[in-house]
Amino acid sequence: MVAENPFSTRDDLMAHIVNAIFGVANPLFRWFITPLQQRFISLIVWFATRLLLGVKTIDSVSGELNHPNPIDVISEITCPVLLMHGTADQLIPYTHSQWLSAKATAASVNELWLPIGAEHTALENSHTDEFYRRVITFITTHLTRTTTTTATATATATATVTVKK
Repeated sequence: MVAENPFSTRDDLMAHIVNAIFGVANPLFRWFITPLQQRFISLIVWFATRLLLGVKTIDSVSGELNHPNPIDVISEITCPVLLMHGTADQLIPYTHSQWLSAKATAASVNELWLPIGAEHTALENSHTDEFYRRVITFITTHLTRTTTTTATATATATATVTVKK
């Protein structure tokens, strides 16, 4: 899995966006707005996170539509993970990638690259050579390893079937 500038939770992302736009996520600002305004802002955050940013999946137990946060499911990912995030990202702070990397405990490989000064989705432009080197090396290394493992498993399974016949 390769991800550039991922967010960890919709709520944290929306709080950051709302703060950037309106300044209302700042705890000091909350002293100056009314409870009704806070509810209205919460409604906007809820709407945006649930309908605009959420990844829709079907819950395997209840069959209901849900919107998982990446931070809640990344610990279940076992494939190699490469997270890339510019430190100058104004839309999604790079701390989201740090949080995700810390939670990606089941991943066979967990790499985090935080290029200094890169903005949101601008790694390819601001750090071109390093971006392509890292992505190509990561994919080539882990795709080759997976292909070899799969080929070995297939050969073993074929040999086992042959012996059983």
